[in-house]
Amino acid sequence: METNKTLLFDKFGSVNNLYIKDIKEKPEPKDNEVRIKNVSIGIGRVETIYYCGYIQGIDVKFPSSLGYESSGVIDAIGKNVLNFKIGDSVSVLQNTTQDKYNTNAEYCIQPEGSIVKNPTNITHEQAASIWFSYLTAYYPLKSIKQGQFILITAATGSTGLGAIQIAKILGAKVIATSRTDSKKQQLLDFGADYFVNTSDSKEFENQIFKITNAKGVDIVYDPIGGPFIKNIINVCAQNARVIIYGVTGGDTPFPTRELFYRNIKMEAYLVFNYSTDPIQLKEAVDFITKNLEQNKFKLLIGKRYQGFDSIIDAYKFIEKNDLFGKVIINL
Repeated sequence: METNKTLLFDKFGSVNNLYIKDIKEKPEPKDNEVRIKNVSIGIGRVETIYYCGYIQGIDVKFPSSLGYESSGVIDAIGKNVLNFKIGDSVSVLQNTTQDKYNTNAEYCIQPEGSIVKNPTNITHEQAASIWFSYLTAYYPLKSIKQGQFILITAATGSTGLGAIQIAKILGAKVIATSRTDSKKQQLLDFGADYFVNTSDSKEFENQIFKITNAKGVDIVYDPIGGPFIKNIINVCAQNARVIIYGVTGGDTPFPTRELFYRNIKMEAYLVFNYSTDPIQLKEAVDFITKNLEQNKFKLLIGKRYQGFDSIIDAYKFIEKNDLFGKVIINL
C-alpha cells in the first residue's frame, strides 16, 4: 500500500515542533476536490508564521499540517469536478486556509477552485514558486501608472520579488530595499531600478528623495510595518498609497497628521480578501498566466532541497532570514 509522508505539528511554537509522519493511506478527494501527487513544494515565511501561531481567526485542530504552494499531477478526482482530469499538471492557488487545505505532503487534496493548469513552458518547481508571490502582488499593484515610483521593502523574499516583476511589467520605477547591501546586486539584476539600504533611517530618507528628485514615492509595498512606517510615510509623495501586507515589525503606528495633510492612503492588505472571489481570482490568474506564457516573469526560486525528508531543514533555512526568493522541495 502506498503511503503519504506528511509534515505535521502538534502545537504552536517553532520549527522544532515540526515532524514528518508516514501516513498509511493516501487522502481521498470528496465532491469538487482533486488529489495531487506533488512533484515540487514551495515554502516561505507565511508558513513559519502559521506554525508559530501568529495567524488570527483560524481554529487549528492538532495535529495540523501546513503549506500553500505545490505543483504536481492529478491522480484522483471526486464527484462534480468539471474542469480537470486525472493526469493534468496543476499548481495550487492560495484562496483557502492552511488548516483546511495544505500542501506539505507527498499527496494533497485541493478544491477544484484552488488549482490552475500549468503553462506548458514552465517546470513543476517553477510553478510551485509562482502563485503566492504574484497573486499577492497583483491586486494592490494592478493600478500602477507608467512612471510612478514604487518602494518595495524587504524585497528579497519571494513576495517582494514578485512585486518587482509585476511593477516593472506595468511600467513603474522600482526602489527595492533591504537591511544590508549583501543582496543589492541580486535585486538590481532581478529588475529593481534602484536599491536603498534601510539600516540608517535618516540616510534611507535622503536616498529616496535623491532618487525621486525630492518628490517622494507614489506607492509603498511593505510586509513589515512597525516603527519604521514613520520613515516610510516621510518619503511618500502627495496622494501616495502605503500598502501593508505583513506586520513582522510589530505594532504599527498610524501617523494621522501626515496622512491627513498629504492625502496619503494607508491600507492593510490581505490577498485572501480578493483571491476567494472567483471573478477576481480569474482576473489575476489570467494576467499571471499570460505573462508566464510570454516568459516575462523571472524565476523566483532561491534555494532547492531534494526529497520530502529535507522539508524540515528547508524551514530551518527560512528561519535564518537569509532568503532571496522561494524555497523549493523537489520530491
